[in-house]
Amino acid sequence: MPSPARRRTIVIGLLLLLLALVALLLSRCQQPQGVSATRSAAAEPTAQLSPPPAAQHQNPGGERSKEVLANHKGDYVTIVAAGTEDGRSGNYSCTERSSPLEVKALVQDGPAELRYQTGQDNKVLARRPILVTMPTLTLDAPAAIVEGGDVSITWSGPGNRGDYITVVAKSLPDGCSGNNTDVSRGSPLRVQAPMGAGPGEIRYMTAQGARVIARRDITLLPAKVSLHSVDAADAGSIVEISWTGPNNRGDYLTIVPAGAPDAQVG
Repeated sequence: MPSPARRRTIVIGLLLLLLALVALLLSRCQQPQGVSATRSAAAEPTAQLSPPPAAQHQNPGGERSKEVLANHKGDYVTIVAAGTEDGRSGNYSCTERSSPLEVKALVQDGPAELRYQTGQDNKVLARRPILVTMPTLTLDAPAAIVEGGDVSITWSGPGNRGDYITVVAKSLPDGCSGNNTDVSRGSPLRVQAPMGAGPGEIRYMTAQGARVIARRDITLLPAKVSLHSVDAADAGSIVEISWTGPNNRGDYLTIVPAGAPDAQVG
């Protein structure tokens, strides 16, 4: 039977051994601060647009751009004029459409920039320059047309969705249009000229911003019309009328009370 002093020594030794085992377990459960910081930094979102291919230019039809992106909900790729303030956007496509995606180019010459922007706060995560060049356009049509007549126009150009060709009085400000035909109808196409003799203009206009990117002069000739009929007729009877005129699309003859406004129809 060990003495009381020896028993105390044994108990103290066992306690010290147990404390040593506990300390060892605790040291293995802890992580160094450097490892934690490294993992936290690696979790930050990153975005990078691919470098531009050699001699590639963007055109108003829109070309594909490739990206390796964070692709959070609401993020998008936009194209803006070079020097545009960060956070502003132009034409864009959402990154949820995956890669590659298409963004319609600006309708203006000069340096531009592709930007990956966040949907949350429009922060720019990546950018790359791109050059926008205007396409070559041609408009071919008769030098003159009777006012209100149909003009046959042969054209070449970008043919972007929604673009159209219009015929207007030359004095009409850019951005305004008259009768027009969508370029999706091909070439040649027909556009009805406006009423009103004088200088006119054929314009190719963009759906994006209603910009005039090609124009051609045309003279609007006055319509010559003659009417021949009996001097009197019974009320409600049929009146035979001989006429000459341009016979433009939608033209008609009508009988109204003398002195009626020009726009009144009988």
